[in-house]
Amino acid sequence: MLVKFDADEDLIDAIKQSTNMAVASKACHYAATHYLDLLQENARLHQKVAQMRDSIAVYRQIIDSARDAAAMLVERAGQADLFTD
Repeated sequence: MLVKFDADEDLIDAIKQSTNMAVASKACHYAATHYLDLLQENARLHQKVAQMRDSIAVYRQIIDSARDAAAMLVERAGQADLFTD
């Protein structure tokens, strides 16, 4: 199938550069044939980033809880009356 369209030279140059192809038609064909795969990969990576952000939030809560527990331990360990009979 033959597809013909007008495109901005800067866009074509960017597509040629990103696909490492010297011919505009080959570069556009490559970009079009890989578009759906790249779109799916982009969605997968966005989901992975969201999962990692959730994990980071959980880890931060764990660290905050550990910090609070450590501060409480230091406070109680510093109370001399706890160690006297």
